[in-house]
Amino acid sequence: MAQHTPGPWEAGRNPKGVCSNEWVVRPRGEFPHGAWVADCGYSDEGIANAHLIAAAPDLLGALKLISAMLEGDKGTSGTYYPKFTGTLIEAVTIARKAIAAAEPDAEGRS
Repeated sequence: MAQHTPGPWEAGRNPKGVCSNEWVVRPRGEFPHGAWVADCGYSDEGIANAHLIAAAPDLLGALKLISAMLEGDKGTSGTYYPKFTGTLIEAVTIARKAIAAAEPDAEGRS
């Protein structure tokens, strides 16, 4: 399975963009040149999407770190210590699903 473009990424205006490719996401430091990660258009929603997409590598890194930290906080029985209940366990479950979606296996499965 191919790897995603390494982060960090940044969102910015494409100086030659018109309408559909006015706001793009590229690896940080490659503006105004470089390969695009995403073409987000020119609407307010497209600009907001560009910033969210640009944050994706950092968000993935944070989720992986949180997941690894909590994995180390399991008791000897393999279950989480009592302090990791309810909302936090739900958050870790969502984080792990997001990690799997961002890094599918060789067959493309999350």
